[in-house]
Amino acid sequence: MITGTDWAIVVGFFVTAISGVIVQLASHYLTKIREEKKYQKECYQTLFSPIVFKVIKYIQAENVRGFKEKPDKLFKEIIDHLGLNIKYAAPRFVMKYENFRHVDFKLDSHEMKDYYISERIKLCEEFLLDYLQISNKLEVLTPDVKRLIDMNLMICKLHDLAWCCYCYEIATLVLERGIFIQNLFTNYNYQVQEIEEIIKELNNNIEYSQKQIGCIQFHCFQNAIEYIENICKTFINKYPQEESTFQSALNNGIAHLKEKHK
Repeated sequence: MITGTDWAIVVGFFVTAISGVIVQLASHYLTKIREEKKYQKECYQTLFSPIVFKVIKYIQAENVRGFKEKPDKLFKEIIDHLGLNIKYAAPRFVMKYENFRHVDFKLDSHEMKDYYISERIKLCEEFLLDYLQISNKLEVLTPDVKRLIDMNLMICKLHDLAWCCYCYEIATLVLERGIFIQNLFTNYNYQVQEIEEIIKELNNNIEYSQKQIGCIQFHCFQNAIEYIENICKTFINKYPQEESTFQSALNNGIAHLKEKHK
């Protein structure tokens, strides 16, 4: 028969054992957190920090004619750095980087050159998004740097949206007039999020249309086109001398889209 004293010994044993397990688990968890933090710092210092401003400078070089540094030179420096330190990148970025490297770009036509630039912009966009994520985790992101990144992400996202809607001339104008488009807004983070939502909706519409009727229809792009039209109208209102350029590019893009997806 177990007496009260025996029960006290048994309970004491289990409490001690459980306490030991909890301490071990807590110690393991804290060690893991410290190791993750250390690795994140290493990634930030090795992969991201050395070229984040060069990536921004490259985007600006694509949208400023006569920029003192040539975009091709800047992008080569970016790619060289990524190649040496790609092991520090997230799997999603590694996949995009490898896809970019293995695409056979034939720059013997204007269209292929635009496509090449588009793929460059997408890679830079992904890099900046990953930079925001890791710098937020490490609590090293300053408001000024965040604003600068959002300004350039907005241009990248808008370029992507125009490209997705077959508005290739608009996509080119977004880069060439990037600084002027940035002047239309103050809350760049809001614009980035809005464009992300529109692209997400567009992709969902396309997927649904393909599943339901086996093809992509024009109405899938309706909201995306309306957003691009509104951006063009806002730009023209501020810079009326650009009306014919933007209106012609927009009309050509919509006509191309209707030709592809009736």
